Amino acid sequence: MSYEERMALIKKVAERRKRLDKQAAALEEKSRVARREAIRERSKPRSKLESEIREEYNVNQWTDQRQYAEQYYGDVKYQTERFDNDWD
Repeated sequence: MSYEERMALIKKVAERRKRLDKQAAALEEKSRVARREAIRERSKPRSKLESEIREEYNVNQWTDQRQYAEQYYGDVKYQTERFDNDWD
């Protein structure tokens, strides 16, 4: 490989790296803008109804732990707790 061929190859690689660096910088900027926008959206004040629903009521929460344990763990719960009063 001659000197000119090596220099041409080096130039070609350098140009490709510059192009890739520009693409990466553009992608980083898009990501930064998207993150800022997402943060802005999260911090927007919510409607009164939405904030009341989110703060006061959780549809995924059981209000009666005993009923939850009975329904989902039935016999295991019974076998686990049946001797609990013997310690008192």
